[in-house]
Amino acid sequence: MKYTFLSLLMIISLSVSGQANQKFIKKELMLKKWLSKATFEPGYIIREKDTVFANILAFKNRDNINSFLFCVSKDKNDSILFFTADEILEYRVGKSIYKRATADKENFFIKQIKSGIVNLYEREPIPSDSKFLYYLKKKNQRGFLEICPDEKNFEIYENKGNYENSSNNNQNNKELWIFTKDTPERFKLFVKTYFVGCEKVRNMVNADIYTISDIPSIVESYNQCFSTK
Repeated sequence: MKYTFLSLLMIISLSVSGQANQKFIKKELMLKKWLSKATFEPGYIIREKDTVFANILAFKNRDNINSFLFCVSKDKNDSILFFTADEILEYRVGKSIYKRATADKENFFIKQIKSGIVNLYEREPIPSDSKFLYYLKKKNQRGFLEICPDEKNFEIYENKGNYENSSNNNQNNKELWIFTKDTPERFKLFVKTYFVGCEKVRNMVNADIYTISDIPSIVESYNQCFSTK
């Protein structure tokens, strides 16, 4: 296996940065412990102006954190390339799609887990942020809504930056999306405001059948409301 000049340049450029994610990426790319047991699957990489089809490394188990920080591809000549979220907009490995998002001026990837009227993504804890997060996006929504389901006094943030269209995106236009200080009612008000037009979802949330920990089920039920119309 050989590493391209682009790979070496990326490692060098990461060494001059003090950001948490980039420090972690630099260490992972230097050690490459996961490469000896790597499984590559068909996929693609999307830059701003083109899509490249390639075999993409599928991270597993303890190495899965890398999926949210960088992408590893192998071309037909067995050369290995590394791409961070600073460089590409999206990648796919097998059936899994990862899109770029930004917070606190750090880019990373989020994994799509539901698609439809509302697209749902998740992100495991990463060096720059130790929280597990969900990201929601409607088709005409500019940015993402960010929710941490594990916080008792949860908050909803709206990332207004259009992270899909700029490779040099260091925006952090993140605003609190909040309706009331009454925590028990906050999630219900959010569902009523965001998931409009689906009585099934509204009723199940009002009856406490769906709670904040059931966001994937809420999104799936909401999308089904419109897929049958």
